[in-house]
Amino acid sequence: MQTTRQIIEQCAAASNNGTANFGEIVKALMDTGVESYYADYRAQRTTYYLPSGEVHTLDLPSDNSIAENFNADGIKAAIRGAQRGEVMYPEFKKLSQAAGCIGYMVWIAGRHVTYFGRRGEIHVEHFPSASNWIYVPKLIAFKSIAENTRVQHARVFPTAAPICCWFHSINLRFLIDLAIDARCVLT
Repeated sequence: MQTTRQIIEQCAAASNNGTANFGEIVKALMDTGVESYYADYRAQRTTYYLPSGEVHTLDLPSDNSIAENFNADGIKAAIRGAQRGEVMYPEFKKLSQAAGCIGYMVWIAGRHVTYFGRRGEIHVEHFPSASNWIYVPKLIAFKSIAENTRVQHARVFPTAAPICCWFHSINLRFLIDLAIDARCVLT
């Protein structure tokens, strides 16, 4: 059986290598008991916190410089790119640092992330609610997402990790994690 530290190290390696997406990392950390973690770009380390008081700190290497001014729109763009499966963590670090982010706190138990700027600026990004996330191992056909809601169009973003589909409809957006071999047929 793996130790908590080993699982955290594996998650950090997969994230830093761009081989796992944010949702996969958060799920693995939550399953091992991590309630939050802080990625400190300036100190180049990530600290993981467990409810027991146990703390694990790992190196967070980065060659990127951090912009002087905090740009919340730049942070949001990096987040949306990651949600669409277009941006994995190495690129996310680069984009968020270019937007003046000095680090962020992932509140797994609180279901949100707080991004910080040099002068105390913050941007809070809430995890999608459980009703907005649908985990599907294989999707063969998808006619409607919710009662009385028609999907107007979908974009599929293939990656080495699970495919992320962003569905647009009137007043409704859903992200759906799919297996790499999934096919989406909309009628």
